[in-house]
This record gives sequence, structure tokens and C-alpha cells, in this order.
Amino acid sequence: MNTQTHPKAIKTPPLASCLLVELHRVAQADSASTDPFYVRFLYRNSTSTESPEPIPLWPPSCGPAFVARKQQYLCPLRSLESAIRGTYVLQTQANQCVEKTRNESFYTLIQPECTVSVSMFGIVLLQFFLLLCLFFRMRRNACKLRAVHVLP
Repeated sequence: MNTQTHPKAIKTPPLASCLLVELHRVAQADSASTDPFYVRFLYRNSTSTESPEPIPLWPPSCGPAFVARKQQYLCPLRSLESAIRGTYVLQTQANQCVEKTRNESFYTLIQPECTVSVSMFGIVLLQFFLLLCLFFRMRRNACKLRAVHVLP
């Protein structure tokens, strides 16, 4: 269930659950649709062989629910694609991280993942620097200790 439309229905799926996405190519598309490609979503919540068949899911963008059974839960790919168009980013990783603004000449971070990556890199670099300082300090102290313990 969608937790955005049903906020009280917050349930954790079982560990072995999975969402199956099947892409079908129908040789003779029906007269209403010229799209030969269809998508079917199935939900399976167990890995047991005795478990029932996967549960077919029907996206709301594919039409009313009563149509689902008649179409064997096959949703036309074009209708699904047109429903989700514009909800995903098709830029490269570099373009996702920084975007040059039109008015200013500086770069602004637009993705939180990039900020996390930069901060993690900074933390790793700081740890490396501290380990390097610790290594040289221990090495210097070891040389002094050897000089002190030398007997004539």
C-alpha cells in the first residue's frame, strides 16, 4: 500500500519480498492501442515454493482497476511512461552535483548525495593526515628513545 495515500498503513515488507517487473511484447496489439509493449508488476512476499502466486499490482496511471483483470494486469508501456515522465533525472552525475546559475558565476550544490560525498571525502582525508602525523611523531620518538638508551 502506498503510505502517502494511506498514512496509517505503514508496514514493513518481509525480508524476502520482491517486486517483479515483466516487459511483454504482444504480437498483435488490440485495436485501441498501437503500443506492442506492455508492463506487468507482480509482488512476491516469500521465497517458499508452497506460497501462493505473486500478487499482481496495477499502477493507477494505467487506468481504472476494473480494466486490470480484463487486460491480465498488462499496462501499456506508453501510458506508464507518459505518467512518470518528468519525475526522474536524465543528467550525468557531474551535472547532478553542480549546476551553474545564469546570474552568478559560482556553482551551487543541488543534490544532497553530492554534499555527503564531499564531506565523507573530507573526513577520510583528515583521518589520513592525522594518521600520517601520528606515524611521523611515533617514528621521531622512537629515534629519541634509541638515542637515550645507548650506553657507552
